[in-house]
Amino acid sequence: MIPKIIIKEVAIKSPEVVSKIQEVVSKIPEVVSKSPEVVSKIQEVVSKIPEVVDKIIEVIIKIPKVVDKILEVVIKILEVVDKIPEVIVKIPKVVVKIPEVVDKIPEAIKTAENVTKIQEEVVRIL
Repeated sequence: MIPKIIIKEVAIKSPEVVSKIQEVVSKIPEVVSKSPEVVSKIQEVVSKIPEVVDKIIEVIIKIPKVVDKILEVVIKILEVVDKIPEVIVKIPKVVVKIPEVVDKIPEAIKTAENVTKIQEEVVRIL
């Protein structure tokens, strides 16, 4: 036998439950009316799946080419890195020659001045 308290609670809540049932039932026509639209959208999405799969395949096919390019760049970087010690070895030789070059600057200036005088003389004669 069902206790009276439970029967009383069910009786108290039954209008609320009935109201909710009526609310759900009232929405059935709206849901049914929208179902063709929903089905259409689903078909549209499904129809695009092959196109998306094709794009994914295109990208997958390009991955090896991209990896090859990356490897080419890495190889070039390694070639440059390999030459760094050679350059470092040559730096002291260049640094040693800098004073020699600096010492020759005044001489070069005099030579340039002499060349300018010779040019002026040639222009004057002509």
